[in-house]
Amino acid sequence: MTAATASAAARHRRGPLPVLDRRLLIESRPARRQLVGTVLFGLLAAGLIVAQAALLTDVIVGASTGRSPRALVPGLVVLLLVVLARAVLTGAAETQLADAGEVWAAWAHDVRAATVPGGHFIPEEAPEQLAAALLDFLG
Repeated sequence: MTAATASAAARHRRGPLPVLDRRLLIESRPARRQLVGTVLFGLLAAGLIVAQAALLTDVIVGASTGRSPRALVPGLVVLLLVVLARAVLTGAAETQLADAGEVWAAWAHDVRAATVPGGHFIPEEAPEQLAAALLDFLG
């Protein structure tokens, strides 16, 4: 028996693939939007970080190899634009996530949203505030 035949036989034994309930697709729409927005913001941020690193490398190499300051200005301007774009994107991402509590409230009985100051690794940057928020939730 070949692999294709075995696979077809296994599918036949299990029956047809289940079809997703339309109600599930409708109810999950807000969460899917949240997920897609988060993924798109992440991809865009990653692209901007790579662009910033490449531009910064170009400016540093140019300055260290004796390029004139005037020759560095275009690279510095583009670098500034990328940094500004990252700042705007960060603000937009925070705004996009601001309603996460409302989105998830449609799914759960007890949803509480809390904002804890910090950056990439909140348990290390704001351990007291995070512990207080968790203890409040776990009550």
